[in-house]
Amino acid sequence: IRQIMKELVAVQSDTGTVSEQNAAKKIASFFEADSYFSKHLECWGMEDTGDFMGRTIVWALKKGKTPRTLILTGHYDAVEIDCYGELKPFALQPEKLGEEILRRNLGNEQLREELRSGEWLAGRGTADMKGGLAVGIYKTLTLPEDSETGLLFMAVCDEENLSAGMRSAVDVLLDIRKSFQLEYVASLVLEPQLPLAGNDFMLYNGSIGKVLPMIVAKGRLAHCGEPLKGL
Repeated sequence: IRQIMKELVAVQSDTGTVSEQNAAKKIASFFEADSYFSKHLECWGMEDTGDFMGRTIVWALKKGKTPRTLILTGHYDAVEIDCYGELKPFALQPEKLGEEILRRNLGNEQLREELRSGEWLAGRGTADMKGGLAVGIYKTLTLPEDSETGLLFMAVCDEENLSAGMRSAVDVLLDIRKSFQLEYVASLVLEPQLPLAGNDFMLYNGSIGKVLPMIVAKGRLAHCGEPLKGL
């Protein structure tokens, strides 16, 4: 999982740019090289949904013995790296970035302590979102073929912007369900997991709506006793 994550992080995929295509191709390469998926070409693909930037939806299905199927989904776009400032050249190299943070004595002592422990990795996408995708890719590749429940992995573009990827993925999910006669039992979003008390942590189950309503009110100067006259 760690190695898959580092390979994904190394591919810059700034949201809202054509560089997102590079991340999709990298994700697809894991399934292309896998023995199971190289024999079952119908069980994975890069779906062209007509995105204006040519960004695709990468999916892979490891079928189970029953139609029951769990969806693991996440996005492959990431926030830009200009905000790293002088550390920008290291933003996609987790180990090197950690070394630079320690060498320059940046951040607070807790951050430096975590980096020195070797149990934490900094870098764009290590947590959101390529770390999560690495877990999903690994679980899909290693799921036994005789598993009762199957796994459908799906990586989408554009989550950090307008969620064009997830919105177009709905039709892809419906087509896959019909083609393979699947029963979707749940959808787990591979977002960062937030630590709570003790060993408990928060798990994202499904997702909230991404097309959110907005109300714009235009007003003019009004008396405080009659504020609605200003609308």
